[in-house]
Amino acid sequence: MVLSKSGQYTCTVQTKWYKTDGTEMRKQVSASITVTYVKASTTVLTASSTTVKLGETVTLTCVVEGYPEPTTPTLTKSGSQIDWSSACTGTNRKECLKVFSSTTLSDSGEYVCAGSNTIDNTENKSEDKLDLTIEGDVAVSLTQTPAGSEQNKGSSVTLTCKAEGNPLPTKLTFKKGDQVLKSYSGGDDSSITKGTYHIQYEHPISSLVLADTATYKCEGQNTVNGDVKDGSAPPLDLVVISAVEVTLTPTHATPAKDESTTITCTATGGRKPHIVELKKGSTIVKSHPTDSGFCTETDSFTLECTYVTSAGYASGGKYDCIGKNTVANSQVATVTESINITVSEPVKVTLTPASSKEVTVGTGITITCTVEGGKEPHKVTLTKPDTSVITWLSDGTGSTELSCSGDHVKTCLYEITTVAYSDEGNYQCDGYNILPGQTSEQKDTAQVSLVPVKDVSVTITKGQVSSFNEVSHGDPFTLGCQADGGRIPFYLKFEHTPPSGQASEIVLYNKPSTTPAEVTVSESENTLTYDYSVSSADYNHGGTYNCLSKNRAASNAEKSDSGSQEITIVKNVTSVITSPDIVDKGSQLRITCSADGNRPPHYVALEKDGVMIKNWTDPATNCSSSTLYNITCGYDVADVGYSDGGTYGCISKNKALEQKLVSSKDTKTVEISQSVLTSFSPSSTTELLWGSDSLNLLCSVEGGLPPHEVNFEIPNGTTYSWTRQSSRTVSNSFTCNGDHELRCAHQVISTTFDNTGLYKCTGYNKLPNSSMDRNMEKTVEIVVVKDVEASLTSTSDTDEVSFGAALNLTCNVKGGRAPFYIRVQFTDQDGGVSNLIEYNGSNMPDNIREEKNSLEYVHVINGVGYNDGGVYNCSGKNRAYENEEKTDEMSKEVVVVKNVEIDPVEDIEADHGTSFTFTITLNGGRSPHLVKLENTGSQIFNWQKDSDVCTGTNVLTCTKVVGNSDVNFGYDSVYTVTAQNTAKDKTDHTATKSFKVTVYKDVSAAINPSSDSTMTYHVDTTITCNVIGGLPPHKVDLILPNQVTKTWSKDGTGNSLTCTGTHEKTCTYTFTPEYNSDGNYKCVGYNKVRSEEEKQQESTVVQLTTVRSTEVTISNKTLSVLTNGTVDVNCTIVGKPLVDIAAVSWSHATLPDLDLSGNVSTVKGSQDDYTLVSTLSIVNPLTEYSGSFNCNVLAENNQVITKSVVVSINNREFLDAPTVTHNGGEAVEQDTKMSITCFVKGFPRPSATLFYRNLVDGDESRKIPDAPSIDKISPTATEFVFQLSTSCDYTQYKFICETNSTKYTDSRVLKESNSVQGPIVIGCENAAESNTGVMIASGIAAVLFVIIILGGIYILHLRRRQSPKSATGHVVYVNTNPENLVEVEQTSEHKYDDVVLHVSTGEAAYVNTATPALHLYNDVVIPTQTTDDTPYAYARSEDVVRHNIRPPVYNNHELR
Repeated sequence: MVLSKSGQYTCTVQTKWYKTDGTEMRKQVSASITVTYVKASTTVLTASSTTVKLGETVTLTCVVEGYPEPTTPTLTKSGSQIDWSSACTGTNRKECLKVFSSTTLSDSGEYVCAGSNTIDNTENKSEDKLDLTIEGDVAVSLTQTPAGSEQNKGSSVTLTCKAEGNPLPTKLTFKKGDQVLKSYSGGDDSSITKGTYHIQYEHPISSLVLADTATYKCEGQNTVNGDVKDGSAPPLDLVVISAVEVTLTPTHATPAKDESTTITCTATGGRKPHIVELKKGSTIVKSHPTDSGFCTETDSFTLECTYVTSAGYASGGKYDCIGKNTVANSQVATVTESINITVSEPVKVTLTPASSKEVTVGTGITITCTVEGGKEPHKVTLTKPDTSVITWLSDGTGSTELSCSGDHVKTCLYEITTVAYSDEGNYQCDGYNILPGQTSEQKDTAQVSLVPVKDVSVTITKGQVSSFNEVSHGDPFTLGCQADGGRIPFYLKFEHTPPSGQASEIVLYNKPSTTPAEVTVSESENTLTYDYSVSSADYNHGGTYNCLSKNRAASNAEKSDSGSQEITIVKNVTSVITSPDIVDKGSQLRITCSADGNRPPHYVALEKDGVMIKNWTDPATNCSSSTLYNITCGYDVADVGYSDGGTYGCISKNKALEQKLVSSKDTKTVEISQSVLTSFSPSSTTELLWGSDSLNLLCSVEGGLPPHEVNFEIPNGTTYSWTRQSSRTVSNSFTCNGDHELRCAHQVISTTFDNTGLYKCTGYNKLPNSSMDRNMEKTVEIVVVKDVEASLTSTSDTDEVSFGAALNLTCNVKGGRAPFYIRVQFTDQDGGVSNLIEYNGSNMPDNIREEKNSLEYVHVINGVGYNDGGVYNCSGKNRAYENEEKTDEMSKEVVVVKNVEIDPVEDIEADHGTSFTFTITLNGGRSPHLVKLENTGSQIFNWQKDSDVCTGTNVLTCTKVVGNSDVNFGYDSVYTVTAQNTAKDKTDHTATKSFKVTVYKDVSAAINPSSDSTMTYHVDTTITCNVIGGLPPHKVDLILPNQVTKTWSKDGTGNSLTCTGTHEKTCTYTFTPEYNSDGNYKCVGYNKVRSEEEKQQESTVVQLTTVRSTEVTISNKTLSVLTNGTVDVNCTIVGKPLVDIAAVSWSHATLPDLDLSGNVSTVKGSQDDYTLVSTLSIVNPLTEYSGSFNCNVLAENNQVITKSVVVSINNREFLDAPTVTHNGGEAVEQDTKMSITCFVKGFPRPSATLFYRNLVDGDESRKIPDAPSIDKISPTATEFVFQLSTSCDYTQYKFICETNSTKYTDSRVLKESNSVQGPIVIGCENAAESNTGVMIASGIAAVLFVIIILGGIYILHLRRRQSPKSATGHVVYVNTNPENLVEVEQTSEHKYDDVVLHVSTGEAAYVNTATPALHLYNDVVIPTQTTDDTPYAYARSEDVVRHNIRPPVYNNHELR
């Protein structure tokens, strides 16, 4: 039979007959039969290519054909189902495609496509298999852990060489540079890790050394279709970093002087040192890389640098080797190593000059001592002829006379700048050093002899002879002849030639024949000396003196020298004047002047009183002379007058010692004789006005000898005395001028009262021949007149006088003639007048002081009081010009001022609820005008003048009664009195005074909570102490259980309570209750009252108890365990009071009959007395134990607290590739909410991540950021549902699910992934018009598809009504219990859950409860009483989601 023969076949039979009445009757009978074509399903799986290169595209095509329509085929690989890339097409011939767009090696394997259809309730299965091979050329990688090309020396790294490919690579080579470290060519090798498509070698280095620096390589090989494929990874450079290390070694540390030394400097580091320097001292000897050939590379990290020193001392010294290299972060490391080279040579000394040496005296010579040695000489000594020793020491502590320089060759200089005879003799130089490795000194010595020589030289010395070779007549002088020579002179002759020209020998020394004793020989000075002396010189001692001497000098040659000296005898000129001492006025006078001296006088003159009156030019000619050296000159005066008297002087001059001009003067006083005469002007009494008339008095005095003294006495008793020996001007007001006729004047420009009185003038002189004074006096009276003036002054600068200050008021009346009347009156502030003093010319009181032309009275007030304020008046009288009576007066006001003062106010003590009184006293001048009393924030009173609170004027008293029964702690305060007045300088002054009001009350205490109560464990609790008292409480105690006290004290020491307030203290203590916080609590307050009496009061005692509600915690919420492991869970119960151990039990949520008592241990007190720990421990658990284990606690009020742990148990660890589905159908519009389901099998339970991308253009994958909902279906099955809102950015979606699971056994991470083709996005504006036709066609197809589906469901419904009992299709039903999401596998050892369907119309469900044990029931049970033809929903989960039909109810009847 063929498909075309299918259909409905009808057989129709018609008959015709007639009734008896002849009516024709017709009847037609039809019968139909439907013939259906059936064919069992067949499956064919093909590939576009069964062998594909890695990364290429391959398509698998599966075609399933059958009648009736076959089911959609499945594609599996290694037991894992793979989704088709797109929806399958066709009905009776279904074609499905799987496209691998970019193949990976893991895509290789056997693929199975399975399909089926059902004929007469019999399922016909078919399948086809295909092997797909993904060929991949070998890919090689080389990685390093930890990463980084620079690694520190000593650290550890692991290098991993990996080759991957299909077929599996057969060769793997790991190299260090060109050195092969590992070569693998197949077979078993424990160091090689193999996978399905890769082989791998790990090369660990536990402690890096410099030699590990290299370029590492990894190479691999596999064979693809007979072609050998080689691959290599990019080389990996590893640099081992370490700071440079330096070693420094010499061939000889102590070479001899003629030996050289090789110094080797080795610098090692990673990286290789880039700079090596060899220094001697601060000088760079060699440097790498500057000096080629200095260093050679011994390996990749080491430079060996050599330097050969020259022979000699220069090779010795300190050598530094400096190495530098680059370390991490481009930093440069620098290391220095040092050595010392010491040249070994015994000490040797040489001297220059080397032998005996003649040296000219007076010249210089340097003795050079050269000391050579290695080590360096440390000491040099020079012994001089006088046996003194000069020492040089290398440490600088020796003598500076010996200057040494150099290192190993010390050049020591001893310099004689001027050779003297004392330098003659032997000089010895000693040098010292210590050889390397020895401790004792070595020494060497050299000597030289010096002989000073000099040609004889003669020196004539002078004593008491001028620089002009002159000697004053009569003076002593000496001449010395000294002959100096090296060797000592043997001859000396001294002779004199006087002015007469005849020479005479004074002394002769001629060794050895003549050696007079007066010639002195000095062996040490190499001299002959003769001294010649004259005690009193006369003209014969002048002339020429000559000295001759001889000696044998250098090379014993005779040398001679002579010297001469001229001597001149000189005398200073002397003058003599002669005349009479006294000459009468009108007589004759004769004066003579004589001059004597050598050289002869060339000048003679006569002066009077310092003025020359006669000069005798060429006195030798114009005056008479008795000898060449004596001249006499005469001078005559006729009719002598006063002007001829005076002092005459005779002056003469000549050139004497050193050709200096010398003069001589002799004086003589001549006096003129006449008696004194005196006169006065004015000559009678004179009256002058005060201050307006000047006073001029003239006293004339004449006499010869001239008047020598004038005394001028004025009325105040002062005497002006003029004498001729003193200045002619005595004072500015008295002057005298003249000689014999003297005029003395006294002048006062502005007259005062002091000028009134008797004036007297007296003149004095002496006669020339008498020693007695002669005098004459004259007198005159002067009267100064002025109207009387009164003045009143005080010791105060102003009218204001400070209260209590001392005050003097002075009344003074002045006038000329003197006042005869004085009076002082006082007018007080009330107008009362009183005389303080009055005088009217008789009976002068003692307290009036009378002075010339004035009367004065001082009124003294030692301490000014307020009553001393008022007006004072001073008045006086006198007789003035022409005796007329005059009167004058003056007044002064005195204002007494004082800054306002407040008398001290005593502190007030008041009782709580009782009134009290303020009394305040204050004073001030001027009188206070404001008084106020305040405390904090309030004013008690404010008094102004004329108010009734305060009384008085300068002294005020203020009284105020405050409060009554309402006096409380608010009155307990510091009060301030403020007063104000206008005081000195009319400035307002303010005074304040504070006092304290203390309100007393005995302390009281209360506690809150005020009665017994409970506290919640670990919930902060606050206890409050309320303490009231006045004085304020100074201490509060909170007594806790076990007599622990929390305290607050006013002094702040040890405070553990927090208190606020002053009189009413609120003190809190907050703590976290513990189990041991139970007990009695009370508060205690303390304060002090009057007389510092301390009061104490306790609160009531309250009992507080800590309680804690039962709490249950479990150590794990989920747990995955292998069957060879242990389920180990702790359930911790805390509470106060604590439940009994019997109140704790364990159960299994789905195995109620499972007895767990043998696996439970419950212990009390492991932590404290209020904690139970119940431990559930099941060793090697069965897989059927998977589910929820409950820890059940019967707590207070019979409340059961349950905490669960979901335990998943499996016998192996694995991870299958995930299955990815979605609910988007073939096409969706944008902004459609889609669910993508990733179904994963694995243990331990895996995690999943979903990526999506555009299937058409293959853009970059994106991760769905929101966490999925997770359905834990079974211990090994998990469903992850991700949500996505579609976008027109994607033409068609592709979803990729990546999963991973971490194994318990070795912590290895298992990873799998899979993908599914998503829906096409439609309805986007850009494609609206172009896709209109497509959308209409798609819509028609969709309608037809719905009709077909509904028809199929209806046929199925009719068939099930015909066979309502069973349908034997292999349907897998899923347990959706939300607390135990596990998948029940279809095995003979399990009984499936009944599945009850709910009709869409909402009919009641039918439950099949008659399922016997140990049978499999996959039936979908339909209620038999159903008459509604509404189709029932399929029980498959994908249908539930796709068609939005209410899910079925699954009843778990699974039993063991």
